[in-house]
Amino acid sequence: MAPLSAGSALSVIASGGSAVREWPPVAWLRRLGLKGIVALIAGGMVAWMLPWVGYLGNTLPSIALAHNWAAAWIGLDLGIAAFAAATVWLIRRHDPRSALTAVAGAALLAMDSWFDICTSAPGAGKMLAIGLGVGLNLPLAAGAVWFAVRTLGRALAVAQKDVGAAGDRSQTPVPTR
Repeated sequence: MAPLSAGSALSVIASGGSAVREWPPVAWLRRLGLKGIVALIAGGMVAWMLPWVGYLGNTLPSIALAHNWAAAWIGLDLGIAAFAAATVWLIRRHDPRSALTAVAGAALLAMDSWFDICTSAPGAGKMLAIGLGVGLNLPLAAGAVWFAVRTLGRALAVAQKDVGAAGDRSQTPVPTR
């Protein structure tokens, strides 16, 4: 048997020296790259979630008893506070990753509004949930997204400027004596 090169469909396992067929998707995933893999996973999530939502809509009861109701709400609100604190800390360090924590916090604020409105009792409770969602949570979430877009835009501009400046320096002739 001829020796096999690294990266071929067949490779030699060090233990025992027997030839084993490489799992074909490994090479395919390498060609796909990180962005392609993430897009593939996200597309799979969409393909799964749409029928799943239909199934849930037809099978879930309209009323349910939650045994850990307080813990669920406290956990969500602590998550919002944690992402807000992380955003403040990163902003104080002038770290553009503050955009990531701001977007995560915005998502939690939107979820908080959604569940407040969907789980509140009709009447004054529902009106309070709608008022807090529309008047507080959603504007805060929109502001966080605006901040993130602005911060990432600035970080990208700085990175592109740095790359351009490095490119210009590399083409500058080196002075000789």
